[in-house]
Amino acid sequence: MDTIIKTTAYQTTTPAYGMKWHKFLVNFSLWAGAVLNLIMGFACLAEGAPLYGLALIGAAAYSIYVRFQLAKFKKNAYKHLLAAQLLVIAADLVLMGVEFSVLASNIAACGVNYYYYNKRKALFVN
Repeated sequence: MDTIIKTTAYQTTTPAYGMKWHKFLVNFSLWAGAVLNLIMGFACLAEGAPLYGLALIGAAAYSIYVRFQLAKFKKNAYKHLLAAQLLVIAADLVLMGVEFSVLASNIAACGVNYYYYNKRKALFVN
């Protein structure tokens, strides 16, 4: 539930949002996703799918960059998160042709992250 922080007359009031999802993404999910994308990228290179493999390796590197941007609350960091997710979705669609359930879950994750970070975009000002 959102709560309002009351301050003095000289300061504005801002809603206090929970940051558990942000901490999960920064401390675990982006690291794990980068490792898995890196492993799958090298596997695809070995199996003869070089474009998809390079796209996954690029997505892994970009995920690490995004992780540090989110951790430092950099301006537009959450937009980079969405771009990283869309990169993987585009690579899956264009180069591999994935199942509908995988595609739907990736698109849902983009929607959840967009909604979550759009409410907290005032925090990302560095």
